[in-house]
Amino acid sequence: MAKYIVTTSALRIRSGPGTTFSIIGMLYKNATVQGDEIKNDWVHITTSDNKTGWSHSGYLALVDETLPVVFVATKDT
Repeated sequence: MAKYIVTTSALRIRSGPGTTFSIIGMLYKNATVQGDEIKNDWVHITTSDNKTGWSHSGYLALVDETLPVVFVATKDT
């Protein structure tokens, strides 16, 4: 899951990926969130208090992306 930081003074959290969806919360500068899905320019986020919604990627900076662990099978000889 990717980790983002809010880069603007105030950022709306919306119920869906677009400005036509209702505002369900706010984030403020330097807040960190987890992102798990991207649709167009919108990131599905989870806040530190486990609220979920969508915020525009233009106001979020990627700070860390945890890649999945991959196991490679080896053949014993």
